[in-house]
Amino acid sequence: LTSTVGGGGFREQADRFFGAVLSTAHRVAAELPGVRHVVVLGPNYDNRAMATALEAVPGVQVVRCEPAMVDLLAASDLVIAEGGYNTVTEVRLAEVPAVFVPSERSLDDQFGRVERLADHGAAAVWRPDGDVDELAGTVVGLLAHPDRRLAMTAAHRRRPVDLGNRRAAEVIAAVARRARFDEGVPGYDEVMR
Repeated sequence: LTSTVGGGGFREQADRFFGAVLSTAHRVAAELPGVRHVVVLGPNYDNRAMATALEAVPGVQVVRCEPAMVDLLAASDLVIAEGGYNTVTEVRLAEVPAVFVPSERSLDDQFGRVERLADHGAAAVWRPDGDVDELAGTVVGLLAHPDRRLAMTAAHRRRPVDLGNRRAAEVIAAVARRARFDEGVPGYDEVMR
């Protein structure tokens, strides 16, 4: 089990997220002893008291930052995460079952993003104002039933991620061709490949 808030730069939302993760971690430890739970605080989260409380739960390992996040997610049976663009994309790339806990953002619709995944069966969504026991029950239920997680993974595979980098490269190459670069310009050959 991996829990991540992403960058963790929004203290109030991150505290609420990690408070829900803490309650969930206690229930997971009680009902499913032996589950390893990695909690990634994010590079911008600085609530040491919350980190200490999380570290006290059996089976929980707290890390500040994970440079190989996609690899960690891919190795996970289940992820608890906020709903930021990068984290959701990483979850989708890893095709890992997830329970999302989206937060309000002024310029980012985390709720819409994760609810679309839930509608397709690739994730579950828990609203931050919901009952923490419900979140914990969802997480324990998914960890205890591999068939439910397999169904979520299959839903990810039915709707693969379309990363924009290939399309961006195609657009750049098309613009370069139209610009009719002089073949004597350094770098012309690399641009045209």
